[in-house]
Amino acid sequence: STRKESSAASDVYKRQVRLKEIYDSISGNHAEDSDMQARFDLYWKCIVAFFNSPIMGNKYLPFNGHSTFLLAFAYLGIFGGVLICWMFYKGLKFVQSILGNDQYVYFKPLMCQIILMGLTNPIQSTPSNFIMLFFVSPLLIKRCVKQ
Repeated sequence: STRKESSAASDVYKRQVRLKEIYDSISGNHAEDSDMQARFDLYWKCIVAFFNSPIMGNKYLPFNGHSTFLLAFAYLGIFGGVLICWMFYKGLKFVQSILGNDQYVYFKPLMCQIILMGLTNPIQSTPSNFIMLFFVSPLLIKRCVKQ
C-alpha cells in the first residue's frame, strides 16, 4: 500500500512539473534545462538536419528527434517524408471508406490526437497507437455507433 501511495505521489509530482514546464514555455519563462526546452532543441535539430540535406535526408543522425513527422523528413528527405505522410493519409482515408462519412465524424478526434502526438512524440516506437488508430477504434465505432 505504501509503495502504491509513493508511486501515485510521484506521478502527481511529474504531472505538476510537466504542467509548470508547459506554462513556463507558453509564457516565455522556460528554463534552459527543462524537458520542454530539450524537446524544442530536438525539433530544431530535425529541421536543421532536413535543410542540410533536403533531397536525400540524413541517414546517420546522432540524435532521436522526438517527433515522428519531423524525424521522417530529417532521415529520409523530402521524398521519404512526403511518402510517410502520404501513407498515413491513405490509412486514414481507408478508415474513412470503411466507416462512411456518418461514422467517420467519431473517428476525427482520435485522428487529430494521433497527428498531434506524431508532431510532438515518437509514435512509431509505440505500435499500440497504430493498432488503436487503424484497427480497434474503427471496429468499436462501427459496432457501437448506430446509424
